[in-house]
Amino acid sequence: MIRILIILSLSACCGVSSCAQMLFTPGYFVTQAGDTVRGEIKEKDNTTILFRIGSEVDEQKYTPEQVLAFGTNDTGDAVGRSVTWSAGGKTRHVFMREIVSGHVSLFELIKPEERLSHAIRLPDQTFVPLPKSMVLLLLTQLLTGCEAPQFRSLMNPQSFYNNRVSLERIVTAYNRCVNPGKSIVRLKKVFHYEAGVLAGAALNSWYYGANQVRLSPYWNPNGAFPSAYTGVFGGFITIVPHKRLSLTAEVFYTSYKGERTVNVNNPLDPTDPSARQYSFQERYLSFPITGRYVFSTHPIRWYAKGGICVSYALHIDGKYVLNSTRPVDVPIRPGIGVGYLIGLGAEVPIDKKRKLFVELRTTPHLVLDGVTRMANSRSLQLTIGIPLISR
Repeated sequence: MIRILIILSLSACCGVSSCAQMLFTPGYFVTQAGDTVRGEIKEKDNTTILFRIGSEVDEQKYTPEQVLAFGTNDTGDAVGRSVTWSAGGKTRHVFMREIVSGHVSLFELIKPEERLSHAIRLPDQTFVPLPKSMVLLLLTQLLTGCEAPQFRSLMNPQSFYNNRVSLERIVTAYNRCVNPGKSIVRLKKVFHYEAGVLAGAALNSWYYGANQVRLSPYWNPNGAFPSAYTGVFGGFITIVPHKRLSLTAEVFYTSYKGERTVNVNNPLDPTDPSARQYSFQERYLSFPITGRYVFSTHPIRWYAKGGICVSYALHIDGKYVLNSTRPVDVPIRPGIGVGYLIGLGAEVPIDKKRKLFVELRTTPHLVLDGVTRMANSRSLQLTIGIPLISR
């Protein structure tokens, strides 16, 4: 189970760097006539974007022939543009992202293709595609008139590597060389996240399982202790919350307190009614790292989440009482417990700017006596999360 949840968390990390939007994001597009239309936008592929006025309205498809540029409200700048070029007697229209803007501009396809991922725009506004097999040759032919050592070093065939970082450096160095007076803008990817607080109710339970085989014939405290209702509260941060796949880190506090009566087996007197009253108390912080996958978006975003969890005991103790005598401590060395968190949740909109996260989840972890498993602690939770910071 732990291995599966780790894979799920890594899958969420891959969603962080995904090339195309997987969900509708508040944004806009500019028509070929220059009119700006605002609503929600989603990148589908290199020749199609999806747009809708709101979640209650059906989506519409738009092509590069219809759209001049598009962007999101988070950046304020156009992140995609309609690009046209002619090659081999054929004209192609695609959507591309502008990475570097200047004397010569660098563009990247929304979804890189097998043979093509980038293009440049020359000072005469002509677009030239850069096929992967001909990138360095074309750049050598087109980027002329610069003998700066830094630029020549970047263009060295022995050190050239065809990727976005290398192309950014080459185009930026060339622009600074041939037209230093014109501003150069590197369009960076915006890091999106949400952070907030969570609180709710928890049904916590303990299963005591310390190794006390030598005492089993006389008394056996191992087993399930009664569940107890308590509270849970903490905070969270979610990376790329608008994507279908996202990554969430949390910290929350909860506790358990319960007791159980264990009959004593007296071999010398089978009728002896003696009993031991065992009680345990644990107050702990948990640090789950989970992947979140949204599987439904109309009109509420429903999602499943799962991942690994590390727990740290702020306080833990155990006692037992025999026939109303003074309590005797059960020796416990606090340790760090490992577990997991799985659950279902819903992102519920309150209005256009505010929302709540409602989750039903379970998060068990091992209670360690130093490095030895002593018990299983389980927490079934119903929580409400409130985002306080979003960018």
